[in-house]
Amino acid sequence: IGTLIADLKASGKWEDTVLVLFADHKPPTLDNELLIEHAEFIQRDEGSNLYKSPLIIYSADQTAQTFSNLGSTIDLTPTLANLFNLNYDPRMYLGIDMFDDTTNHHVFFQNGDWITEEGYFYSGTSEFIPNDPGITVSDESITEVIERQQHLVKLSQLIFQTDYFRYRDRTNTSIWVNEKE
Repeated sequence: IGTLIADLKASGKWEDTVLVLFADHKPPTLDNELLIEHAEFIQRDEGSNLYKSPLIIYSADQTAQTFSNLGSTIDLTPTLANLFNLNYDPRMYLGIDMFDDTTNHHVFFQNGDWITEEGYFYSGTSEFIPNDPGITVSDESITEVIERQQHLVKLSQLIFQTDYFRYRDRTNTSIWVNEKE
């Protein structure tokens, strides 16, 4: 990263560059104890803290800010599209803009587990562990998230199987966000 920054500065492109750095969650085969031992900069106890990863979006003309929003890799594209004020249709992305505070954010894992602001759901045991032991999450709320996860998985499979975006008609652009007039 240091070499990249030095090269960008030397070429005069640093001021026109936005860096997006994201470390995906822990490798699936990495032993949790090893991660906890070597990640002293963040609390990495069991549960959702094992999956906390930094996302850095850097631009020379922006003031530094720190956010602790919930998101995953599928949320990167809609987040960046919004930050860059791009002409995009948010319905075409399975993810959600990480800075959108009007929706509930979820992180879904391939094994059926998921994380919300309220806590962590273990699909193997169908157990929800709240971040705050003083709160109760209803069975209906848990079922809603499970159904959303299953819907997104099915939708993803259909998009892939049908090569949806090859055939999608983009002539109706009235629904596009940030559309330039």
